[in-house]
Amino acid sequence: MSASFRPKDKLYDGTIRDIYSVAFFMKYNPDFGEDQLFHAVVDAQTLKVMFILIGHGYQEVIYDKDERPIKTKFISPSKPYDTQ
Repeated sequence: MSASFRPKDKLYDGTIRDIYSVAFFMKYNPDFGEDQLFHAVVDAQTLKVMFILIGHGYQEVIYDKDERPIKTKFISPSKPYDTQ
């Protein structure tokens, strides 16, 4: 796993934030033992995961009112963010 700090980075949702970009390998297919590279975008102030970049798009992490992650939403890079 490796991490890098990126100050004032413009994110896919249009916001500009200080973030950490964290790259890690995870078992993508447990039947075949394949590892897949993922990237997590972490807010530098709250340390909450905002997006997980996968091979064909983004998984946006959705939080409830108590700041607990409850689900993810797929975001396609080929469509405008506000229409998804």
